[in-house]
Amino acid sequence: MGGWQPNPLQTGAAWLPFAAGLILGAGSAPKLLLKIAPRLVAATGALLSAVAALWFSAIAENASYWLHLAPAMFVLALGFGLGVIALTQAAVYLVDQDKAGIASALLNSAQQIGVALGLAVLAAVAATISVPQEHAGVSPGAALTAGYSTALLGAAAILVIAGVLALTTLNGHPTPETQNSDTSTDELTV
Repeated sequence: MGGWQPNPLQTGAAWLPFAAGLILGAGSAPKLLLKIAPRLVAATGALLSAVAALWFSAIAENASYWLHLAPAMFVLALGFGLGVIALTQAAVYLVDQDKAGIASALLNSAQQIGVALGLAVLAAVAATISVPQEHAGVSPGAALTAGYSTALLGAAAILVIAGVLALTTLNGHPTPETQNSDTSTDELTV
């Protein structure tokens, strides 16, 4: 087997760019939602994630962590943080208080089903590409990389479609800072 094998601490540290991108994306999304339209924030998140998936799809067996993996992980997490916060806000914004629980449950269910379905489809694509190449004499590493690259190209296409859908279907106005203060003032003056 040869080659360098990282210990658990090194493996955990290797995921720090992802954590940093997630913190930055999720931390800046609420401020952005007050200034610009939710559709722009969600579409930007999806398109950043698509760029990262394209970046990952070009990785070869001998890819450098610092030049190929770490930057792509950061961009992916940045897009994910922006997108999830914007989509969560869009899903529950202006929902009646008595229906907020149902809206939140539907959002969580859709996320879980979407992730499971997407993973199943992309794993099937990767396996479909990888297995015939292994039987054709290609090294297992090269065959696996080819399968993952194809699946990641599919993921990038799905993310671009998601970005276009977010841009065309979500709210086009920034979210007011306090939606309840306006309605409670109106109720008092009536």
